[in-house]
Amino acid sequence: MVVQRNLRHVAERSHKVAPVPSRPTTITYRAIQSFAATTREDGRFVTVRKGTLLIIEGPLQQFGLVEAICAEQSLLVFTRDIENCAECVSDSLG
Repeated sequence: MVVQRNLRHVAERSHKVAPVPSRPTTITYRAIQSFAATTREDGRFVTVRKGTLLIIEGPLQQFGLVEAICAEQSLLVFTRDIENCAECVSDSLG
């Protein structure tokens, strides 16, 4: 037994909604103590010194590595290091 549903009335009433352009969401952190990170380009280990500013797009992930911009250089930083060794200084998430 085949059941057919008439969905034409639903399709006729549905309205298309234009996508809302998403604005970039960035968070700036300041290191309150030094920690290690790696460069995204070649994987070299670097020290993020106390007072350094890090810019991250979007909210922090629950765990793992996150990309951060530091002095125009792209770094990979552990989320835990940002949570434990940095403080949020500006938040454009809303």
